Amino acid sequence: MEDEISRSIRIGLQQHYFTELGRFVAIFALTEAMLKKVLQATAKVDDSVSLAIFSGTRSDAVSSFIRRCFEARGERLPEKLAILLERFALFSNLRNDVLHHGIDFSTTPPTSSNKLGVLNPRAVRETPIERDDLYDASHDLGVIMLGLTAFLGRDDPRMLDVTSRHPWRYKPTPPKNKGRSRHPKKRARRAQPRRP
Repeated sequence: MEDEISRSIRIGLQQHYFTELGRFVAIFALTEAMLKKVLQATAKVDDSVSLAIFSGTRSDAVSSFIRRCFEARGERLPEKLAILLERFALFSNLRNDVLHHGIDFSTTPPTSSNKLGVLNPRAVRETPIERDDLYDASHDLGVIMLGLTAFLGRDDPRMLDVTSRHPWRYKPTPPKNKGRSRHPKKRARRAQPRRP
């Protein structure tokens, strides 16, 4: 009887997870598209040039290119945009984990892990996925999308203030420590020979 109850809980968890995963992936794609529009505006290129140059560019590279455009012009990245980019990077990592590594429902909480694909145990990355994590992440992605829209001037500019200060729902569970020290030893610097 206990096994049947446990099994039905696991099945329920899986159904909930896949529903929320679908929502998360759909909203991530929309937010990523908006991020590319921010890059297009920041790089000051038209639609066809943007497609020619940035088509297929991964989201982490898009964020990096946005930062580099500001650097190239000697401008500071607006703080509110920086907050949205940093938060989006967190969701990009979460997306990569759950899509590329899947999830193990035999753990509590269910966990996404790369352990089947790495040789070195020190390279194992595990991401616990609590019941509402993907739902909360989807909500936060929607907030980021609103902020990016406001940055582009397509929405009330005050939305950029609101979204950059918005309390985030998704709070990532710290990764499990796999026998690694929290404070790795610093490597001793090699003495460089002096130049004559």
